[in-house]
Amino acid sequence: MKNYAEMSPELEKTFTAFVNNANKTHLHPVLDRDRFLDFIIQSHSENSDLDVVTLQERLESQGFSEEYALELSIKYEFGKELLNKFVQAI
Repeated sequence: MKNYAEMSPELEKTFTAFVNNANKTHLHPVLDRDRFLDFIIQSHSENSDLDVVTLQERLESQGFSEEYALELSIKYEFGKELLNKFVQAI
């Protein structure tokens, strides 16, 4: 089993809530998206150093296809960048 970078308990909780309930082929417009956004927000609020490669690997290990895991990882990165820019602007 691969040894992934540690997530805080709260970040792990939001990640698990997302992966355990997500449609593994595309995000449900409300339920899955909201859980994924909760995960991004938690990661941002903690200033987590979780990188997109590690996230993609973790998603793949949870049953997401390589392509879909990559798509979600890119959305994660964009979401964190957007939140960082927003915080700088206020």
